[in-house]
Amino acid sequence: MQEGETLSYLTENQKQLIIEHKNRLIHDRSAKNVYENSIVRFTVHTIDRIMERLGSDELHTIINIIERLQMSDIVKKAQFKGYPALTYTLMKEGDSDKYIIPIAFQLVGENRQIIRIITISFKDAPPKALEHRLNTDLEMVIKMELFKKRLVEKYNQKKR
Repeated sequence: MQEGETLSYLTENQKQLIIEHKNRLIHDRSAKNVYENSIVRFTVHTIDRIMERLGSDELHTIINIIERLQMSDIVKKAQFKGYPALTYTLMKEGDSDKYIIPIAFQLVGENRQIIRIITISFKDAPPKALEHRLNTDLEMVIKMELFKKRLVEKYNQKKR
């Protein structure tokens, strides 16, 4: 995971406020509704990591990640990582799969806020060597091209 400048002074009360804010945006909706309304968005980096770590970018995988985000109840840390907003690393207490989901809150338009998932990883997972590139794995390139096509189609449908 990309290193950033971790805030050492985040209080338990502030962590709880972050969880409450996340819950106001997505908790009372189905994960599919959250996805369809673009309340949670994924970066290209996130999709790369989903493919690398889970081996799929299918809708059921994306919905599962949103469900895990909805269930998250712990803020592990807050960091400055070069994004316009702080990145908060969330997870679910007792999660046997140990998903770690860094997010950032982002203002879209004048008054709409979304959650941008920065990446996914797993607690205590060994770091992966960085020499692997997606463009050298033909199967991965094909999957990424299909995913990009689906994103463009979805975007074009919303514009109509």
